[in-house]
Amino acid sequence: MSFATVPQFLQRYDQRIIADLCQDADLPPSFSELLVDPIVQAMLNDAAGDIVLACVPAQRYSDADLATIATSVDASGNPSPSASVLIRLNSILAMVKLYERRTYPLDQIAKNVGGWEWALELLEMLRNGNRVFDLPNQVSAGVFANAALAGTVHEVTGDVVGNINLMSQVTRCFGDLNPSPR
Repeated sequence: MSFATVPQFLQRYDQRIIADLCQDADLPPSFSELLVDPIVQAMLNDAAGDIVLACVPAQRYSDADLATIATSVDASGNPSPSASVLIRLNSILAMVKLYERRTYPLDQIAKNVGGWEWALELLEMLRNGNRVFDLPNQVSAGVFANAALAGTVHEVTGDVVGNINLMSQVTRCFGDLNPSPR
């Protein structure tokens, strides 16, 4: 399953180039043929696999999380900002896969597919947690929260006994400061 649909992919790139890259016969497929072309869908699926390989093993997201993000919409029914980024990432990687299918050299792919370096950097940032998609538990993972002081408290025969681990004395590690000149 890909995170971008074929129409979303075709909105982001020149359909003539995609048709030429999918061409296995004498004539490139038409727009209506591209919508159901198994090559386009296979490249979108392969690209989605790259996204899953970056996000799921790092335990940042599950497959279900990514599918939820890809289909999330804003109040006006448009894809949410996170969905748009995920769809764009899937589309860029699928375009790279189409060029790889034609055995273009990597330097030519980098020249032909704008945003390829951005996509690779984003995959790495998603894997490391430096960037997160708008999913409540992921966004809150990067927010600092106040924590209670460490220690233990328990009740012993009606009395509350505990160790709260507060500092009661501070000593210098390097001796006393002598303010008088030598």
